Amino acid sequence: MSSDKKISIRHLRRNDHAAWHPLWRANNNNDISRHQSDETWKKITTRSDPLFGLGLWADDGLIGILHYSLHPVTARSRDVCFMQDIFIAPDRRRQGFARIFLQELFAMAKTKDWAWVYWFALESDDGAQAFYKTIGVKMEMSVHMHIPSISIV
Repeated sequence: MSSDKKISIRHLRRNDHAAWHPLWRANNNNDISRHQSDETWKKITTRSDPLFGLGLWADDGLIGILHYSLHPVTARSRDVCFMQDIFIAPDRRRQGFARIFLQELFAMAKTKDWAWVYWFALESDDGAQAFYKTIGVKMEMSVHMHIPSISIV
């Protein structure tokens, strides 16, 4: 990352929608409905919802988004943080911005006394896997889900 760039990280605000939306669509391969985008935006900008959004700002505008949620677990008395999305604009990748973004989230976790921060990453995404090995511990678990609208029986 160039040292002449000024960056800041803050929670997304309602008036950030125009900057957030293109990154959100790109994060979803431009394959997400307007309705879902509107619902997500409403959730991350409504303080009563446990879904939050952070923006990474550089001199030239919003270059990254990070969405996370907090929830209780049975194994701890404190909330845990699930990082749902992290996305850096393609032309700004491999410049250290994702690491800075996550360091901020981890600092928040320490300050707010969250039990842990966790996330999912595709096994096939070699770049993400290599990066995440430098900042976290890979758990030896598999993820399973049931989608009620899809019959598997």
